Amino acid sequence: MTETPMSNSFFSRAGRVLRNVPRAFGAVFLVSVGTSFYYQYKAFKEYITLPAAFYLDLDLEQQALVERSSNNPLALLTSGIRQLELHNLLQVLHTAKTDERVRGLLAVLGDRQNFGGLAQLQELRNALLDFRFHAKGRAPIYAYSNAFGEGGMNGTGVYYLASAADKVFMPPTSMMSLLGFENTQVFLKDLLDRLKVEPEVHRREEYKAALAPLTGTGFDPAHRENLTSLLQTLYNQVVGDIAAARRLTTSAVEAAISAAPLLPSMATNMGLLDGLLYRWSPWLAVVVNTVAILA
Repeated sequence: MTETPMSNSFFSRAGRVLRNVPRAFGAVFLVSVGTSFYYQYKAFKEYITLPAAFYLDLDLEQQALVERSSNNPLALLTSGIRQLELHNLLQVLHTAKTDERVRGLLAVLGDRQNFGGLAQLQELRNALLDFRFHAKGRAPIYAYSNAFGEGGMNGTGVYYLASAADKVFMPPTSMMSLLGFENTQVFLKDLLDRLKVEPEVHRREEYKAALAPLTGTGFDPAHRENLTSLLQTLYNQVVGDIAAARRLTTSAVEAAISAAPLLPSMATNMGLLDGLLYRWSPWLAVVVNTVAILA
């Protein structure tokens, strides 16, 4: 078979393309590495060019605290707020607590659903207390929230976090609802009976109630005792921690919870707040306008 000039030209071009593939990958790799070094250098330069004294601004009103951020590109659209990984925040607080340039921290807190579970709240709260201890006399922590529970919402968790601060503020037109802890469960036995579905459940002991919603129509005594004991333990721990941080007695904190919801003026008189301010009031504006963004 005789090769035509066209076929020779095609194979020649194909060969040149294949020979250039490694070069293309190499170019992409070099660009990627160069870009990475550029942004690291830029971040380092921004760090070393920070002013001699500044406040940190921790905005947890527009961010959701998560263990690991979602890889779903639609996450921002579905949640409406950005995600902040807990371990990154803890690392920043750990570094900042010994940085002599840091002169304070303003924590703006949002709704309870922004903070995940109680374990996350406690871990972040412990980090704030550690920051407060190491930066004592140099960098006070100011906590602010538009509301600690409003419209029937429970503000106990958010205030528990805020109590780690040196000072706690909220607007004079808001509400503080420290409602303690509760547990709600949906029991499906009646529904399953109507559908003629009979679950096969092997319950080892009366306090093993993980599958109780499938077999009962309400809390049986052992199930109720189990959950009540757990909630009471959490309640005692949170009340004790708030009392210690605010220099109150546990009885005073429990009285505030029993009297909730509280007007801000009442919460201030009971020792739960240090003042009534709007976020952009002149006092807080001085802090907010001289911050370095934490996240």
